[in-house]
Amino acid sequence: MQAATVRDMLGLSDRGAVRDLFGLVLAGDGQGALAALRRQYDLGVDPLGVLRALLETVHATTLAKLGTAPDLGQAVEEREALAGWAAALSFASLHRLWQLLLKGHDEVARAALPIEACEMVLLRLIHASTLPDPGDLARMIAGGAPVVGAAAVAPVARAQAASVEASLPGTIRELVDFLEAKGEQGLAVKLTRSASVVRFAAPELVLSSARPLPSDLIRDLNVELKRLTGRPWKVSSEDAPGAPTLRDEDEAHRDAVRAAILETPVVKAAFETFPDAEFSENELDRLMAAQRSK
Repeated sequence: MQAATVRDMLGLSDRGAVRDLFGLVLAGDGQGALAALRRQYDLGVDPLGVLRALLETVHATTLAKLGTAPDLGQAVEEREALAGWAAALSFASLHRLWQLLLKGHDEVARAALPIEACEMVLLRLIHASTLPDPGDLARMIAGGAPVVGAAAVAPVARAQAASVEASLPGTIRELVDFLEAKGEQGLAVKLTRSASVVRFAAPELVLSSARPLPSDLIRDLNVELKRLTGRPWKVSSEDAPGAPTLRDEDEAHRDAVRAAILETPVVKAAFETFPDAEFSENELDRLMAAQRSK
């Protein structure tokens, strides 16, 4: 599809769809945001067009926060939405959204799988929205506090079941933790890398077949989960979009944490003073591990 301007490509009706998508991103609704993106994609909208529309939305929200007179050509719904976002978002948060979208636009433009790359950009935005404001983050760093504290949503949930028979894992991550605790690391790794969940209400698990699944995954899960829990499971696949895999979620969260840290004034000043310095991936791993242990 030849690239077109956002206004020509999307039109007024699709501008509403972009507003809905932006709202889902800010609300942290990963599944809703990916489903909204796929609906636009199925209608023929180029992923780059969606990102350009989101960039326009962030820019318009920033102008609204500055008190700039609204565009008379904007619909009433659009002006109201922009005013609401302008009131809710800080300038630092808007700047972070802008930088992440710009970076994501470049990635999607070069990607071999544009729609998948666009999904990862949205996940990165969603995880970034759960992080502290960059100004607060800078003060945390300066004060020696952990960079990723309670304001960031940890991507790891621990299984709380006291007994397997009485309480089954309630999320895919709890299921992975359960399998690891039972010595089934191989199954846990396959789930982490490949499991895109359509529905999960233990003991039923439906995985999306839209992404390739290991040929023996479903069979092994049915057998091993029955053995480990003492209850029959119904694990199956369905040709439907699913949630991001745990690996996708973790990578998006890691990218968001790294981007937020690099955007803080303290870190920027350090790189200006020491231009040859490099951000330590080991330090990021340490911070992420500290967060997971909380």
